[in-house]
Order: sequence, then C-alpha cells, then structure tokens
Amino acid sequence: MRAQSIGRARMPQSRDPFAARADMTNPWLHIPLADYEAHMALPEVAQAEMLAEELEIAIRRRVPDSCAIIGCVGGNESAGTR
Repeated sequence: MRAQSIGRARMPQSRDPFAARADMTNPWLHIPLADYEAHMALPEVAQAEMLAEELEIAIRRRVPDSCAIIGCVGGNESAGTR
C-alpha cells in the first residue's frame, strides 16, 4: 500500500476502493422500519409524498410499457402505483 501526501499528513492509499469501508457498519440497518417510515411521512419531511410524485412524473413523461423499481420498500412508498 502506498501513502499519499496531503499537507503534513500521510494517508494510506489502497487499490481496493472498498477496503476502507470493510470495518464500517450501515447505521440504517439499526433503524426500525416503522420509525423510518413515520419520519419520512412527517409533513415537515414529506419524503414519501415527494418520491411518489417524482415517480409519477417520470412515468407519465416516458410512458413505459412496464416499470421495475430496484430497491426495498416497507409498503407506504408504493402507495398510489398501479
């Protein structure tokens, strides 16, 4: 592993872009789905509403024969889709 000089500090440089992330845990894995969905549905956040509106706009613009959404939902994100 080579070191890259940044000012006085020397940072290790790896060829593997995921090597530094190997020890990190994803904080989203510790948030209960109900808490996440309740937060996103808050009027101040309105994330679920915005995502539904943006998806509708994109589908109306492109008028696809079908649509696949890759990801994970708990249920409220897909409200209003057909």
